[in-house]
Amino acid sequence: MPARGDEGKMFVYLGKGLEKVISARREKYDKGQPREQMVRIEGALILIFILFGCGFLGE
Repeated sequence: MPARGDEGKMFVYLGKGLEKVISARREKYDKGQPREQMVRIEGALILIFILFGCGFLGE
């Protein structure tokens, strides 16, 4: 459990990691993979990120 005041830092850290994952997947899918699948994966990653962040902020 993060110490008080560290929740924001953790949220920013997770956001940067999520951004790297999405950009890496975009490069992969720009090479001819279906765009609909990419949108679904991005949506799922963002939803997980939001739920994980809310869990930290709710404690």
